[in-house]
Amino acid sequence: MSGCVNCTWEVFREDLEEWKGAKGKARAALAKLGGGKEDGEVEGNEGGLWEGFGNIPVGIKAFMEMEKRLKERKRA
Repeated sequence: MSGCVNCTWEVFREDLEEWKGAKGKARAALAKLGGGKEDGEVEGNEGGLWEGFGNIPVGIKAFMEMEKRLKERKRA
């Protein structure tokens, strides 16, 4: 949390978001093949925003959210 250019937590969050997107696409593809829930319904995001973060401290989660917003603001 010293303002490093490449923070491990930022990279982790970005990778996790990429994984969630790929998981959603895979679920949609399975549903089209009949592998989803009843009537082709695809499961939602059970864990919500923090799925996959386990018991990471709230302070680290808040830090990752702030860093993401700052990065998006710089890009804009």
